[in-house]
Amino acid sequence: MTLENDLCDSVDNLSLLSEKFLFVGTNSQLEKDAGAVFAAITEVIRSQNGKETVTEYVAAMVIITYLETVDDMSELDASMYLISKMMNRVPAAVLNVQFSKISSIFMNIISKNADSTNALLLQNTIRSLSILMKAQELAVWNHSIATHIFKTVLSFSTDSRPKIRKVAQAASREIIKSGINKLDLLENKVKNHPACDVTAEFCLEQLSQYGASKDQNNILHTMGLVRLTLEFLPAQRVKSICESLLQLMTIGNTLLKTCCLQTLRYFLVSRPRADNLPASMTAKLITALYNYVPSANDVVLWKLWLPVMLEAHYHLNKLDENLCFQHLPFLFETAVKAFMCESLEIHAVVADCLKGVLNHVIEPVKEKLIFEGDVLTSVRKCFELIEGALRFQYQASWNQVLLVIGVFYEVSGLHGYTFMTNSLKKLGTLCENENLMCFNEAKYAIGSAVRSMGPQTVLEAIQLELEMSSASFRRGWIISVLQQNIRHADFSYFVSHLKPIIEQLQKRAANASSNNQVATKKTLVDMEIQVWSLLPAFCTRPINVVESFKKIAQILGTLISTRPNVRLHILSGIRTLINQDDDAINTVLGRYSKNFMPIFFNLYATQSNEELTLGERLAVYETLKVYLKITDSHLIESLHQKLMTKLTDKEIAQSLRHAFLDLILVVLPYLNSEQIKVTYNKLLEHIKSDDRTVRKKVYRFIEELCSCDSESCKTFVRLSLSDLQSILGDTLESASPATKATVVCIKEPSTKARSSALALLVEIGNYFIKISASAKKDGFKEFIHLVVAGIAGTPKMINASVLALCNIIREFTERVREDMQPLIDCACSLMQYPNRQVVDSAILLLKSILASFSEEDLFEFSEKMVTSLTSMPDDIKRPFRFKTKEVLVKLVKKFGYLRVIKLAPDSLHGIIKKINKDLIREKRNKADKDTMKSEETEPLVEKKSKDDLMDSDDENESNGDVNENAKSETNKLWLREKGAEEVINFLDPSAFKNITATKHKSNAKAKNKTGGFQLSNDGKLIIVDDEGAK
Repeated sequence: MTLENDLCDSVDNLSLLSEKFLFVGTNSQLEKDAGAVFAAITEVIRSQNGKETVTEYVAAMVIITYLETVDDMSELDASMYLISKMMNRVPAAVLNVQFSKISSIFMNIISKNADSTNALLLQNTIRSLSILMKAQELAVWNHSIATHIFKTVLSFSTDSRPKIRKVAQAASREIIKSGINKLDLLENKVKNHPACDVTAEFCLEQLSQYGASKDQNNILHTMGLVRLTLEFLPAQRVKSICESLLQLMTIGNTLLKTCCLQTLRYFLVSRPRADNLPASMTAKLITALYNYVPSANDVVLWKLWLPVMLEAHYHLNKLDENLCFQHLPFLFETAVKAFMCESLEIHAVVADCLKGVLNHVIEPVKEKLIFEGDVLTSVRKCFELIEGALRFQYQASWNQVLLVIGVFYEVSGLHGYTFMTNSLKKLGTLCENENLMCFNEAKYAIGSAVRSMGPQTVLEAIQLELEMSSASFRRGWIISVLQQNIRHADFSYFVSHLKPIIEQLQKRAANASSNNQVATKKTLVDMEIQVWSLLPAFCTRPINVVESFKKIAQILGTLISTRPNVRLHILSGIRTLINQDDDAINTVLGRYSKNFMPIFFNLYATQSNEELTLGERLAVYETLKVYLKITDSHLIESLHQKLMTKLTDKEIAQSLRHAFLDLILVVLPYLNSEQIKVTYNKLLEHIKSDDRTVRKKVYRFIEELCSCDSESCKTFVRLSLSDLQSILGDTLESASPATKATVVCIKEPSTKARSSALALLVEIGNYFIKISASAKKDGFKEFIHLVVAGIAGTPKMINASVLALCNIIREFTERVREDMQPLIDCACSLMQYPNRQVVDSAILLLKSILASFSEEDLFEFSEKMVTSLTSMPDDIKRPFRFKTKEVLVKLVKKFGYLRVIKLAPDSLHGIIKKINKDLIREKRNKADKDTMKSEETEPLVEKKSKDDLMDSDDENESNGDVNENAKSETNKLWLREKGAEEVINFLDPSAFKNITATKHKSNAKAKNKTGGFQLSNDGKLIIVDDEGAK
């Protein structure tokens, strides 16, 4: 017991074991054995008056593995399993002192069981060695024993058994990572950790053996190790391994190419430090990868090569921005060539790559585009390259090209529009053909230009062409694009450029009307309306409003009164301007309130329903409410006096009286106490009017008065509270019970009525809670009984009551928890009701209860809920069998399988057992899925042999191994020949480009796309007639 004593004596007892391995109810034999070992060790420690620290437990388990006094391997497996679980809690000082003894024991186990079929023992031993090695100081690595142990772990990283290989690779990564972290704490006194060199040498040795051993799987397993460790290796080692990977890519093996690219991408995604991958080396890697550009239509390799290039540029941009921009044009040039491929998948991958470059490389430096320099030159070249893809040769990929151009506009249009306007003209020409397949993508690109460059730049490039004598509007499509994308626009542009166009259209429409040209007039008026529709967009966070609004204010007021067809656009623009909450803008608009407010009042109050549509009335009403915020108080007082005068007139039409009452509500928040009193007394005269609409509007006034936030309203309500209570109390005597009416309204078809009813129900509940203290009784309980009373009514009333109870449970969960008996009784009794609608409501209530309360809250009611599911009438059980199963699922999740099946009658046992199996399967699948997500994946490898499968402890877990079908598909290669007479030189390093992983279409039957005609520079066909004319 010397080792145990050394371990226990060399550390203070830092903490007791808080969580013991009792493994109750487990189905794993290993865990059962581990539980037995743990219990036995506990007894020994207690008999020796130990303190049951982690160190004592681990020491005892190490002794067990050292003595090897077991007849079978089960005790050794259990001990190593417990060590791997608990060793990371042992203090590092203990592991440092006893490193030699513990490591020799573990290495002895590995040497004796290296070829054993017992993979779990090797896994746990390798994990334990990893924990032991991570705890060691840098000085330990000067001894050969540390290097020998680490090489042993590395040797298992290419093992044919997937679980062992995965554990060894993860262990190697953790050891290296831990060593690097310790180096960082030494403030760069040591530049490189010994484990990095050992790993690099191992990987280089394995990667160089492909030609000799022809063992492809070994190479692929090594790449799995490279992926996990390359980010920690020093720059020179990284360079050597990258060169080896690139050399492997020259071999005509698609699987190797694929895995090499995956490895490089994984390395770049890990964002290695500048010490590991400096900018110069990254640039060289990018340049080297251009020698491995996939062949045309090789979808598999394009999907891998482009992401590698993208990540490489991300890394280079982080280290050296200028160097990255020097390389960008080459990437765009290669990507644009890929748009010529036939595969739509390649087009999408290329577009995603370019958009990634634009969003993460160019956008952060877009401010630099203001100045002439290398950045601007590179960005200009990149845009010219992608703009070149608008030629007709690229027509098949235009949808993706236009998306890239749209992103280009978005990220650099604000400062780089000088070299982008020509492309806008091309897009404008394309969009004139609405049958264009990529019409929506072209509009998206133009919309991006509008957002970044502004409407002025776009309209200069794509003119509206409304000034032409023709009445056609070929570019009407751009109006909708402008409406959706104009932001932060210059308001003066609308006044100085678009207003003259509107005036010209008005004159032309008038001339057409005088000449009886009805169709022409209608077209011109429609054009004018479309231009006016841009006004709300120009009012969205605009600039230069203060200087420009006075030039258009009079025209707006006139058109609001006289032009119904543009009225909504103008009103929307005014509301948008005021809602910006810009003091300068509101000050300017406030000066014109004396002009606009009378127009709004007269328009709302004097127009009949035939002259003013409901939508226009609502727009005027909303504009009034907004404009009153910036209106002078004296003007509001004047308008209020006029309204009072109109209401006094008994000869006015009822429709006008209704309008005046609406306007009173609008001005109410801006009245003083005396004005409110006059208005209140005047409206009380109409509270018993024969006109039902008038009565409703009076009560609406009282509601607004009580809820208004203005100090005048609050003061008046406080002083007139008794009078208001008297008026409302007299009305309530003839009103129906509020709770019952509220519950009934929950089933109303109107969404507004349902939401109002639910909100009122919550308010009623809050009121009952409020009066509980003063009345010295449980008001909420009384409230529940009032709602539950509805289950004695019709099926519709029952359904409404259940919906009300569900809402009460959601809103007052804590209150309902205090007394759930009425709700449980209600749900269970309704299950016996001979009506499907009622039973459906009961199931809904049960689900709500189960979802809202915990197992402890519902435990005493569990039996009643389970048995209620069998109390349904026979003719209802079958239609509700699926919903019954849903409730049972919730019950099993809430109370557990054993509890539910014990309470359930025999008729439900079969379905409960099936539910339990489904839940166990679902939980297992979820755990497997989470495990797969958290684990590091390996590159693809070939299908294992029969012997390999026999060695594996789990034939279903291959950690990256592909099945037979996947392998056969992956390893298929095709040779792309250029012609029957042209011979491919396989000694040429670039010959591998003719070997593809994607089967290309034969050109034997392919038609000549040009039909024998010549092409112009922009890709158009040049057709020459017999006389030589083009």
